[in-house]
Amino acid sequence: MEDDPAEVVHEINQRLHDQLDAHLVTVVYAVVDTQAGRIAIANAGHPPPLLRRRGASTVREIGIADAAIGLLADERYGATRMALEPGDRLLFYTDGVTEAASPSGRHFSVEQVKSTLRERPDVDLESWADYLLEKVRRWTGRPTLTLDDDLTLVAIDIP
Repeated sequence: MEDDPAEVVHEINQRLHDQLDAHLVTVVYAVVDTQAGRIAIANAGHPPPLLRRRGASTVREIGIADAAIGLLADERYGATRMALEPGDRLLFYTDGVTEAASPSGRHFSVEQVKSTLRERPDVDLESWADYLLEKVRRWTGRPTLTLDDDLTLVAIDIP
């Protein structure tokens, strides 16, 4: 893997730390090598990506989140490295998913995200992501997916 995610995230933190004042930025940086079947991830305060192995009934978080960008000037970030197999599916998402609130104020939890992704293991990637967005929309009780925070999904199928 050409770029070391831990070094890239460390460099981002070094360059931005003094410019952010009291603000923080979350980042997840991943290098996915589909030909070699490998992934390396560094995480700075972002929700950990989720992995569903082909044919598995579980969805699990990958890696751990180190400090957000701007929090600690000399933070040393770690990287999680692991093998991927054809048919594995990855989901990177922002906290807009898990901070989507129901009418009673309860947030859509990481466990709910995992459960939703287990419900439709054999659909195409776009349908998988759309199904999650629909579940979040229903959770909020709104007629359209209008949220109070940004929401981004990046889903990847390993060929």
